[in-house]
Amino acid sequence: MDKSGNLSGHCRRCGKDIEADKTYCNQCAIEMAEEKIPDVEEIMPAPARPAWRKRKTLIQVIMLLVCLAVIAVQLPKVTGAFKESQHIRQGSYETDRVTDQCIKNLWRISRILQDGDMPGGDLVCPASGKPYIISGSGREAVARCPNPERHGFSEISVSSTSPQPKVEP
Repeated sequence: MDKSGNLSGHCRRCGKDIEADKTYCNQCAIEMAEEKIPDVEEIMPAPARPAWRKRKTLIQVIMLLVCLAVIAVQLPKVTGAFKESQHIRQGSYETDRVTDQCIKNLWRISRILQDGDMPGGDLVCPASGKPYIISGSGREAVARCPNPERHGFSEISVSSTSPQPKVEP
């Protein structure tokens, strides 16, 4: 019995005074319970991946690689679709970069003439910097390079009736 008249006892583990109806003090009871509880890994080991899940993941990786390969092969075709189309050239004349730019400008003028408009002075011959010579109007308009001799030709022209640039030696 303790001083207040209650029945008392001692903890069987550490010897502290405890109530008579108990065998262990609270601290020792908690420590012993923790010793008896196994680790979570002992109770529930990490689940092994089933074989079908491994195969599914492998199939997904293979499909991803195939898709990436298809994209890599098709990418030049896709980007080519967004490039400005090249004009068909007739004839076997060898031309340099400057002459090619002059012909490209005449293709633009041809498009403007086909729309029924007259080109402005913003398009100039890349060899001389002079604007193209426009004669006539409407359905009879003709645009000529101001100095075709700088390109090595006698005439480079386009007209509303013949929209393909003409190059004459």
